[in-house]
Amino acid sequence: MTKHHQASLLDDTPDHAVSVVSALGRHKPADKQQAAFQRLLRQVDEQRSLLSDWNAYGARYQQRVNSELLPVLAEFRTARRSIALLLDAYWDQGVLRGKVQRRKLKTLLLDVLDALLEEGPDSELETLYTKHGKTSFADEKAADMAQTREIIESVFGVPMDDFDGTDDLDEMFAHAEKKRYGAFPENGSDAPPQAKRKTARQDAAERKREEAAKKISQTVREVYRKLASALHPDRETDAAVRARKTEQMQRVNQAYQAGDLLALLNLQFEIEQIDTDHLASLSGERLTHYNQVLREQLAELKAEVEAVTAPFKHFCQWQRKFAPEDVDRWMSAEIVSARQDLRQVQEDLQRLQDPAELRRFIGEVEVAPIVDDEQMLDDIFFASITPPSPRKSPKKKPSGRR
Repeated sequence: MTKHHQASLLDDTPDHAVSVVSALGRHKPADKQQAAFQRLLRQVDEQRSLLSDWNAYGARYQQRVNSELLPVLAEFRTARRSIALLLDAYWDQGVLRGKVQRRKLKTLLLDVLDALLEEGPDSELETLYTKHGKTSFADEKAADMAQTREIIESVFGVPMDDFDGTDDLDEMFAHAEKKRYGAFPENGSDAPPQAKRKTARQDAAERKREEAAKKISQTVREVYRKLASALHPDRETDAAVRARKTEQMQRVNQAYQAGDLLALLNLQFEIEQIDTDHLASLSGERLTHYNQVLREQLAELKAEVEAVTAPFKHFCQWQRKFAPEDVDRWMSAEIVSARQDLRQVQEDLQRLQDPAELRRFIGEVEVAPIVDDEQMLDDIFFASITPPSPRKSPKKKPSGRR
């Protein structure tokens, strides 16, 4: 066992009580490899901490969604649904008699029904949509999708027959752009290109990489074997010591299976199998192997962080970096906004109980002009070639709120 080394006479905390990262932070690196080693250890530790924070926040986020946001949205939908049923009743009762007023009422009612049915199926509302729209909601959406495909085909000059049928406009554009600008094979074949025969130099380089990978694997295995030899619980007669070593050996196995070199080094540090002097004086070859393992571990951790933060990116998409507290602030603002929308729609529902209020409201409604296909084609084309300004907030997909 390596003799324990205390970093400072003024510091009575033993090295094994702190992590490898904090202990090595007390030592100035002797060369570039040692500096890279310390930097990689620090970055791996930071990414592990970040991943842990995001995993913990995921549970809090879901709890807030379920307990604070969804109940408000459910009430919001219920109130809007009541408005739709009330407007349909007014239609049947002939509360509005003028041709223009009834056209406005129908337009308003279909807008409300469309937003509600976009959120989820509802057989009663679908019946109302067919009644006032003269076609079913499903048929209307299918017709819209077919028209959108035709427009995109005209814009990009590519067929969309192989598109999977999703109604996501961004995905449709991305698919058309790939086909238009050569991301798919020109011959239309899905077959992968035939691999070219390797040269002697490429073969030699590949063998060299394989040999280096083998040595790196052996280096990590050596760390594991040293820990396993020191912590094997079957060699202990004392029950308390055996239990402690069993727990430590479980951590060793988990770290080794995960390729977590930092965790293995921390365990060596914990049981005083190594100290800061040992780590600060590693050979150049050993540092090369350690650094490669840490680079791979760092890349994997970054990929995990990327995956766990992906569902939250649209909340903070103009921020290069964002933390759980940023998303939580957005969640708080969204809950406040949802509650305000709920109060507004409940007030609208209350006022619309009086037919006179409906007449006043309809008188202020402006019916949107009908846009022909040629104008729609121009709008979509120019939208596709004009990048959004980063200074502007992204437009949200209509939620059906008023």
